[in-house]
Amino acid sequence: MNGINLTVWLDEQERIRQFDLSGHAGFSVEGQDIVCAAVSALSIAAANGLEHFLGTNPVQDASDGYLSLSLSEIGEAE
Repeated sequence: MNGINLTVWLDEQERIRQFDLSGHAGFSVEGQDIVCAAVSALSIAAANGLEHFLGTNPVQDASDGYLSLSLSEIGEAE
């Protein structure tokens, strides 16, 4: 089955606390799939941006076709 799946977990106040991104777009052959490249670039940029602007390291797990990012250690907004 081809496709990219995004699962998002929200806390009680509907703030994003975790997301899992998995799969491949299947738009083209591996190494030439511009859709996968775009989704990968955006997901890595999101992870890097969260780390930079929140001042904490989100818990990340990544492998081929999979990224999980958890913000469970983020405190309440001031």
